[in-house]
Amino acid sequence: MEFEKLYAVTIRYYDIGAITEYTVIKDTPKMYTVQKTDSHGWKTEYAVKKSSMEVYDYHFCKSYAEALEYKIAMLESRIESNERSIAEMTAKNASYRAIIDKTDAELRQLYKGVK
Repeated sequence: MEFEKLYAVTIRYYDIGAITEYTVIKDTPKMYTVQKTDSHGWKTEYAVKKSSMEVYDYHFCKSYAEALEYKIAMLESRIESNERSIAEMTAKNASYRAIIDKTDAELRQLYKGVK
């Protein structure tokens, strides 16, 4: 008997974008129970809600092609977010630099009066 497969895309932190194949061992109207066996024989099992298709650090897809599409979209979204953050931090750094320059000028004025 051939079992249905789901593909988990790692969505956070370590190994982002990695795709792992899981076997569906139980399919109910609201949930999949999936399992994989690693090279050492250890079994990992998750209950995946069909409404979110996410568990911990994984997003599950019904096909490998869908997993690849999700991976691309997720990483593009992360890049956009990072670029926004970089622009915001650059603007903040410019304002901090202006404050430092103003404070440095004030400090120089104080030192001129001391000598």
